[in-house]
Amino acid sequence: MSCILKHTGISPVCLVFLPSFNDCKEQAFLPTIESRSVNWFGVILLLWGLVWLCYAISYISVFLGWRWFGQGVVLPIFEACVLLAFAYLALNQAILAPSDKAEPRAQQPRTSTVSLDRMQRIAAKLERVMKDEQLFMEEDLSLNKLASVIGVSENHISETLSQLLQTNFFQFVNGYRIEEAEKLLKSTDSQVSTIQFDVGFNSKSTFNTAFKKATGLTPTQYRKQKSTVTN
Repeated sequence: MSCILKHTGISPVCLVFLPSFNDCKEQAFLPTIESRSVNWFGVILLLWGLVWLCYAISYISVFLGWRWFGQGVVLPIFEACVLLAFAYLALNQAILAPSDKAEPRAQQPRTSTVSLDRMQRIAAKLERVMKDEQLFMEEDLSLNKLASVIGVSENHISETLSQLLQTNFFQFVNGYRIEEAEKLLKSTDSQVSTIQFDVGFNSKSTFNTAFKKATGLTPTQYRKQKSTVTN
């Protein structure tokens, strides 16, 4: 086989295009588009297969000492004709119009596995532990720990947050932390770094980023603005 590849030269190109041909066939969605776009390539592949078969027979005959009419002349000419046909058809490949292309599939809405009533009860539990017990102040609070405290599975909490409250665990917890930080910045003279740890943030950069995203100001700017308004 390696001898045939070396002799034919261009034949391996067809092997490179074979997966692309199959992909194109899968992506086409109407028979008319398939025939206009890639069916010709199947014919070219069949012809290249015939060229390979002829070269294989030719090498076997040379090995056995047999000679046949046109050996060394007919096959190269046949191969050149197939190559020219391939080049011509490739250069004149029709371009699909926008109307021919399939519309992208619309993303299917996620189906909830928890009833609305169940999610509302979970949301009430979450609000209670955040407001009454201020669970958000624990800097090592995790979804697993929150699930253990309220007695609800992590999956049901995540689904409640995403489907009902339109948020995620970190945004939900940080929302309470930022709200508490705003109160402390207005009502106390504690340093920003102290408030940061008091409300549950263990990283200054995370605190500043979350606070600015929620209020549009850094903690220091927020305090100055509120003190100016008060005065």
